[in-house]
Amino acid sequence: MTNLSDYSSETVLPISSSKRKIKWRALICEEAGGRCHWCNQELRAEQGFMDSATIEHMIPQSKGGGNERWNLAAACHRCNTIRRDTDADTFAVIASDFLQDTRSIEEVAVINKRARRQRKRQRRRMLDTMPVFYNVFNTIFDKIWRLA
Repeated sequence: MTNLSDYSSETVLPISSSKRKIKWRALICEEAGGRCHWCNQELRAEQGFMDSATIEHMIPQSKGGGNERWNLAAACHRCNTIRRDTDADTFAVIASDFLQDTRSIEEVAVINKRARRQRKRQRRRMLDTMPVFYNVFNTIFDKIWRLA
């Protein structure tokens, strides 16, 4: 098994495919002691947890950061999502106030199911309130439909 210590800090990690991404995520998390770089939350592997492990770019890719090993850290999903492209020093102060996630798998599954239902209802409401725009095809189809 490849260990991250085999790679220098200048090594660009090959994280293009999903299998490699999972492997590197696990190795980076292992190197970080299984904790989030920002909030020190324990990184759990179960699906659905907001603190599942992600790869965090210290200098965001949108600001020119690459996949060099020195630029990657383990982070929980919450911190990685909230941070976006915020400066690392600024976000470190924000993340220090985050509370630890102590929910069980069952609790999170129920919450995620409710959230999916709510998003589905919102999409339906949005589609129901959208005005219908007729193009040439709709107009021709309506005329043919009336003749039939």
